[in-house]
Amino acid sequence: MTDNPNSPTPPLRLNHHPARCLNCFYVLEGLVTNQCPECGLPFDRKNPATFTRNAPYIGWLFWLPSWLLALAGILLATSTLLYMGNWGYALWFAVPFAGGSILGYRVRVGKILLIMLAIGLAFGLMCAMMGNYGAGLFCALLLAVIAIGPLILGAVLGTLLRIILKASSFSQRSWLPILALMLLPIAIGLIEGRPPTYQSRSVQTSQIINAPTHQVWDELVFYEEIDREPPWLLKLGLPRPLGTTGTVDRVGAIKKCLYDSGTITKCITEFESRRRLAFEVIEQDIHFEHDVELLGGQFELIIEPHGQTRLTLTTDYRPLVAPRWLWQPIEELAIHQLHEHVLTGISQRVESRGETFTMEHRHDDVDQHH
Repeated sequence: MTDNPNSPTPPLRLNHHPARCLNCFYVLEGLVTNQCPECGLPFDRKNPATFTRNAPYIGWLFWLPSWLLALAGILLATSTLLYMGNWGYALWFAVPFAGGSILGYRVRVGKILLIMLAIGLAFGLMCAMMGNYGAGLFCALLLAVIAIGPLILGAVLGTLLRIILKASSFSQRSWLPILALMLLPIAIGLIEGRPPTYQSRSVQTSQIINAPTHQVWDELVFYEEIDREPPWLLKLGLPRPLGTTGTVDRVGAIKKCLYDSGTITKCITEFESRRRLAFEVIEQDIHFEHDVELLGGQFELIIEPHGQTRLTLTTDYRPLVAPRWLWQPIEELAIHQLHEHVLTGISQRVESRGETFTMEHRHDDVDQHH
């Protein structure tokens, strides 16, 4: 008995998986021809090599749900730790490690894609810190950079844990390790507690200005606006100084420093003409209140040879985050960058006014000669 070519192709079923086109994965059932109606590729129902029983691979379905689960886990842990006031190891290391472990435990992809997904978690954590927790770009970006290492390490260990438990008879392996990893940062945060009260620190930055002391002092006292391009670190999200309001001509004077992220209000505590100008910070609102507490500082002028002036800016602050081996160098780098931006702005204005004064003086001499 010969097959009728016009009769419908019988269902090609095996273990409830329908036959599909090798090219476009169209289901080849109930057809009257031996050709895929979607792309035209021929097939032979008697030859399994001409069709497939595998469903089409949609990559994001294999990793997106688990990636979202890992992101939700680290956001939940971060929110809990910030509510507890923990800004230490639990926040900076345990949270990304747990997120990476959840990702490695749940996602079955190649190494390169797993690393890319871990970096994507760091980016998601950075956006959450900025959008939901009020962190500045600088802190959020630092958190993302710091988190990449623990995230990748966690992903590797999470993958190993999945392989080990898969070969075991542990009946709760589908959910219990995930729950334990979500609770891990909170447990570490409870053990670690709030960061201790650290002693205040001082950071100094000096710059030689090609002008006599009285010119530098006058520019410092009447300094109002910074009109130079900020350095790269300030562009990344550190508070960038824009200008000032108020006066600093006596002890007790109030001056408000304007930043792109808020204001810092200072009260003059020491006024020694052409030598020292000290102040204390009486109000800080620049979105870095969880990182450092600004206490005060001073400008000091020292006469140098050849009519130059050494201008030194000091900032006193109390650190609020841990671990100190990680954050102290970052804090000092940030403050030095801010100092250099201010000192260079003063230097440029002093030297430009000095050149203007010299040119005007020479012009007057020429007029008198003629």
